[in-house]
Amino acid sequence: MIVEIHGANGGFGFRAYGLYALETSKNCFVADRWVLEDSSWQFKWVWRKHPSGRASGDLHLLVSLINGLVLESHLDDKWFWSLDNSCVFLVKSLCRAVQDKLFSNNDPDPPFIWNPWVPRKVNVCVWRMALNRLPTRSNLIRHGVSVPLAVCLFSGIDEESQQHCFLSCPIIKIIWRKLWSWWRSPQLYNPSLMEILKGKPRFIQNKLVAKLFHVVCMTFIWHIWNWGNKILHASSDAKANDIRHADIFPSNQVGGRGKEKV
Repeated sequence: MIVEIHGANGGFGFRAYGLYALETSKNCFVADRWVLEDSSWQFKWVWRKHPSGRASGDLHLLVSLINGLVLESHLDDKWFWSLDNSCVFLVKSLCRAVQDKLFSNNDPDPPFIWNPWVPRKVNVCVWRMALNRLPTRSNLIRHGVSVPLAVCLFSGIDEESQQHCFLSCPIIKIIWRKLWSWWRSPQLYNPSLMEILKGKPRFIQNKLVAKLFHVVCMTFIWHIWNWGNKILHASSDAKANDIRHADIFPSNQVGGRGKEKV
């Protein structure tokens, strides 16, 4: 509203160009036209000629935007961020608003938590997976893209759906179980893909440790996707087979980004 009413530098250059053309003082401010007189706020227009037609409609819109506005003469203009109670812009509040818009399923816990301890490419990959927007073979087929084979690149069985590719595939499942055992998870620990994305493992109470566990899971998800792409784009079947049977654990690492000690 500030840009539309004030203009970029606080002037009256709002986007209703008809009104702007009729204004006698092009550099006037809202405070010049919305004034306190006789203990009440009122408009004080100075037109070249009275607005009519479309300009009249723009005037009614402007009045509705400003009506009820109280200007504090001792305060300077400043931005307010309406998505946070502090009125200060926070990336966290913006991320929450975006997630609420995308994941509109009345779930108090968003399906994906952006984690600042991992590289951006990992966050983006996992975020797209939470939206089911990764170009898995089942997704490509659903969008009408022709693919030669729809089976899993790792095991060669079942369709390469998101659920299968990142969790249910027998080969991937073995690695997940090894990873969970390193974190001393309960023997019957078997979370769903959505539970992994939320980053709130039931067996970890410490929030920082849970956040670090989330880092490991997100990084592994990214490596699964990267591993599959290497197999898919291998120069030959022999090369693809070598990549398929390679040990991915030596490269399954993420640099320390968190400042907190756990």
